[in-house]
Amino acid sequence: MPKEKNVKEEILKKANGLFARYGYDKTTMDDIAEAVGKRKGALYYYFKTKEEVFTEVIEREISSLKNQVFESVRGEKTAKGMIKSYVLTRYKMLSRVASSYKTFREDYIRQFEFVQNLRRKFDLEEEKYIEAILTEGVRSGELKNLDISMTAESLVTAMKGFEYKWSNETNFKYVEKVIGTMLEIFFFGISREANK
Repeated sequence: MPKEKNVKEEILKKANGLFARYGYDKTTMDDIAEAVGKRKGALYYYFKTKEEVFTEVIEREISSLKNQVFESVRGEKTAKGMIKSYVLTRYKMLSRVASSYKTFREDYIRQFEFVQNLRRKFDLEEEKYIEAILTEGVRSGELKNLDISMTAESLVTAMKGFEYKWSNETNFKYVEKVIGTMLEIFFFGISREANK
């Protein structure tokens, strides 16, 4: 790995730790430079602003979360099983992020515009992934014909609605029960056979 890439990786690693501990507002480029053992001016070779550093840290977190969530459905055989696995894994990953980041709740509430742009991109990727699951469910006869795009958007919107509450909930059995109930309601209108 070239030296420049090593330095950039080290900056991101240290910045991630600082953002997790102190949040975006309380972390400075000076703090990051000190953690990396470089002068602040050296950081500007790799990143123009703290926002750029934070954006890349968040992009990596989202990418990791996305990969783990998408991977979770591979062992499932049905559309319902895939969606349940997807939603449960998504909760577990979000909970992990929330517990790792001391200031997650405050930063989540603030809804940084640049983070929201990344979030919109992730939402669209989630919708496309769920659309693929639903399309396969319709094709196989497990699910009735439906507006796949609207259904996927509705599920993603519902998951987003629970995010803040779920990120603060430590009782996994309770959250699993809520998710099961939500999915039962969700599937009631699209299953060929009710409560199958």
